[in-house]
Amino acid sequence: MSKAMTEPAFFILTALVDGPRHGYGIVGAVAELSEGRVRLKVGTLYGVLDRLVGEALVELDREEVERGGCAGISG
Repeated sequence: MSKAMTEPAFFILTALVDGPRHGYGIVGAVAELSEGRVRLKVGTLYGVLDRLVGEALVELDREEVERGGCAGISG
C-alpha cells in the first residue's frame, strides 16, 4: 500500500524525471527545484529512496558505494 506523497518524495521524483542521478545530484536538484525550501540530509534522502524503490516508483540503476551512499537512481 502506498503512503501519501511527501514533499521530499515529490521533489526527488521530479529530480529523476530527466534520468539517473547520484545521491549528491539528487540533493542539489531538490534544493534547486524547491527553491531552497527542501534541503535533504543523506539519511532522509536514502530513507525516501528506499520507500520509492519498495513502491516501484524508482529503481536502482547500478549500485556503487561512494562515500557511504549508493549511486545511480532512476525514476
